[in-house]
Amino acid sequence: MDVGASTPFLWAFEEREKLLEFYERVSGARMHASFIRPGGVAQDLPLGLCIDIDSFTQQFASRIDELEEMSTGNRIWKQRLVDIGTVTAQQAKDWGFSGVMLRGSGVCWDLRKAAPYDVHDQLDPDIPVGTRGDRYDRYCIRIEEMRQSVRIIVQCLNQMPSGMIKADDRKLCPPSRSRMKLSMESCAV
Repeated sequence: MDVGASTPFLWAFEEREKLLEFYERVSGARMHASFIRPGGVAQDLPLGLCIDIDSFTQQFASRIDELEEMSTGNRIWKQRLVDIGTVTAQQAKDWGFSGVMLRGSGVCWDLRKAAPYDVHDQLDPDIPVGTRGDRYDRYCIRIEEMRQSVRIIVQCLNQMPSGMIKADDRKLCPPSRSRMKLSMESCAV
């Protein structure tokens, strides 16, 4: 494990690079896309992007298996994670934990299910929950969260609506730059 411990990390960075390329194709920026705007999105998705994302999800699902195969059952990996950093469910609640720290301690709570926003009420991910509250449980939850992310992406691709990308309401969306230069009244409601 020690000699090859960097392999899963480097594989994960390779997958991250693919995701950043999707961001760049959509917005021109790799890190801070600024794609979602009041009243809609900045522009429509580039042609072929959804097909490429679908291909990525299929490939990434098998990459998750490879990442897990290299670490999950590894004796040295488990020695470093099992029964280390244990947090009980009560401690997690008392200390105000959220996310994987809360679920790793055996508390089944996810904001997307508890108070759905955007389209989360239309999606059906499983919520992975640990039993021991240790680092190994949290690691296993993160692996499963990657699988659930793939599932969410596929559901979103299948439910993506067509139509307008911006609201036709000048209170929410300013007119285009070209319309603003023609007439100040184009900015009025």
